[in-house]
Amino acid sequence: MDHNHRILVATDLGDTTSGALRAGAALALGSHAELAVVHVVPSLETISMLFPQRYAAEVVSTGDQLQRADAAIREHVARVGCEVSEVFIDEGTPYAEIVKRAESWRADIIVVGSHGRSGLARVFGSVAQRVVRHADCAVLVARGARARTQLHAGDRAAVRRRAGDDPGG
Repeated sequence: MDHNHRILVATDLGDTTSGALRAGAALALGSHAELAVVHVVPSLETISMLFPQRYAAEVVSTGDQLQRADAAIREHVARVGCEVSEVFIDEGTPYAEIVKRAESWRADIIVVGSHGRSGLARVFGSVAQRVVRHADCAVLVARGARARTQLHAGDRAAVRRRAGDDPGG
């Protein structure tokens, strides 16, 4: 992790956003890397399937959602005091869109916040867990303020080599 040139911070605009941004900014500063932020707005089709009775009454236009998300990200960035080269607002399934964005932007590392949930939320898996499982680049999971720790998960090939599962390594 000596020379990361592109760092993508993924955010849900929740309480882990500032921590993830700080971790990404620290990495960027230490390696003179480019820093970008991605937020994924769930697709309207997914929302309507989950809550069909409330869909018509509560749908906010996609354009309005995107503008609100962009403004919220820029507010977090200003509060943390870091500079970002790009802000991406994507629509779809959060973990899948984060991984796609990292691939298309050619990120060297993804920084994602984790809520440290337990119980049922942990059984179904978090966005952070799914990003770690599916990303081809390294992933840094920035834990919430309560945990005060960070977990770094390497790229999948490195993890397989360490576990002895990669016949090529």
